[in-house]
Amino acid sequence: MIKILLAEDEPPVMRMFEKLIEDYSHSFTISARVPNGKRALEALKSNDIDVVFSDIRMPVVDGLELAGEIQKEYPNIYTVLVSGYQDFDYARRAIQYGVFDYLTKPVSKDSLAVVLNKLEIAVNIRKNEEKRKNILKAINDDLPAKDISSNSECVIILICAGAFPLSRDDSLLPSRTFWDKIDLEGLVKEILGSSDSSMVFNGKTSSEKAVLIEMGLSDETKQFIDNLYNRLNDMGNLPITIASPNKSIGINEVSEALRTLRAELYSKICLCRPMLITDDAPDVRREFIDGAELSDSIINAINSVNSELIKERLCNIFQKFDASKITQVEVAGFLKGIVSKAISVSDPFDRALLAINSEIDDSISNTIDFESLAGDISSIFLSIKEKNNLQDKVPSLIRNIELYLNENYNTSITNTVLSNKFGFVPSYISKLFKSYMGISPGEYLTRYRINKAKQLMKANRELMVKEVAALVGIEDQYYFSKLFKKETGQWPTEFTG
Repeated sequence: MIKILLAEDEPPVMRMFEKLIEDYSHSFTISARVPNGKRALEALKSNDIDVVFSDIRMPVVDGLELAGEIQKEYPNIYTVLVSGYQDFDYARRAIQYGVFDYLTKPVSKDSLAVVLNKLEIAVNIRKNEEKRKNILKAINDDLPAKDISSNSECVIILICAGAFPLSRDDSLLPSRTFWDKIDLEGLVKEILGSSDSSMVFNGKTSSEKAVLIEMGLSDETKQFIDNLYNRLNDMGNLPITIASPNKSIGINEVSEALRTLRAELYSKICLCRPMLITDDAPDVRREFIDGAELSDSIINAINSVNSELIKERLCNIFQKFDASKITQVEVAGFLKGIVSKAISVSDPFDRALLAINSEIDDSISNTIDFESLAGDISSIFLSIKEKNNLQDKVPSLIRNIELYLNENYNTSITNTVLSNKFGFVPSYISKLFKSYMGISPGEYLTRYRINKAKQLMKANRELMVKEVAALVGIEDQYYFSKLFKKETGQWPTEFTG
């Protein structure tokens, strides 16, 4: 409901406005009626108002003064000024005070209808943006969404493209490129057949997207989730996992629901396999796998310092894991258990152990298929027994990677792209780069892109945030804004240079 305050010192005109507005649409309601600008300012303090219609010529505080105060104190309120004086100076000053529109008396039904139609569109856009900002803040800060009606029922789903990220830096994961190519908002609206009942948000990591549907759980919403799941899994080379609580929630419960869904994703997601995770999904009965026997077979291959044998055995093990639907968490635990045995370390905080386990997390996070994962893990395991002879070539390699990032920052770059370009597995490139530069390739690229963005914004003040993001190689303007805030402490819209 759009709430209107009428400021008019002539009762007949006031009644005429009331009738015209109420006849136009039930979307509008008159929340306050006052005879002058002073009373209007008093009413604004105690009423939640969206639009003010005000006569210009009023006693005590006139319409122009009122518009100036509203612009200063209540920038989200739209003001429409009405006057019997067709005076250009009034219109000019009205624009100066940020007035939404200007009507001349006598106000006709048609002219008012035009203004009300524009107001309805503008107010609804603003309210949706405010709702989106509140929900986004709740998601990012893990807090209940404020200023949102708890009576509004909705369904929330969490989508993950590829593996659940285990590494601290997720900026160059393959999911980043996947989501850049998908118009998720457009796809959601196409499947729903509605343009105003859904919102799409970035999740906590670059792999995640959250979709909120403003309707209760029904056969229709269940069918939507199934359709979205199937459509997304047909669109790229990464498996899509969707987690849904299979129940309606209040909008102010979104943050808590997403925390629960993220925990479900972390514990249940399987590598290289699409999944639909719901509360009522039956538990999967899995075949027994002798982890100790499989682990020993890999240890023997590591001791033989044979990379092809390690990779072959890992591929066989991963096939067994996939057939038995072993989760990503269990795969990570299995591989880290092998590392502990291979380097004979019992201290879980041993530096060498933590470093290798971090490489395993990076490899799993970048997984596209089991064959490439086996190759990556094979290289990690081989490094336990064999010192690499590339040390004299490393500085040159790092310089080449840095040069590549500098020259191609405005294109889509992932760890897989760097691996294909320089011939080393992603975890090894990341380890070498970080040891020499102090930050990962992803962190370096982010800083470079944000610095380039700042330069663009200083030189071209008229550029929109979306345009700046695209120019530095980031298609998602919300993700870009989040990175910009993290790097500079300011949102792009606050940046002045």
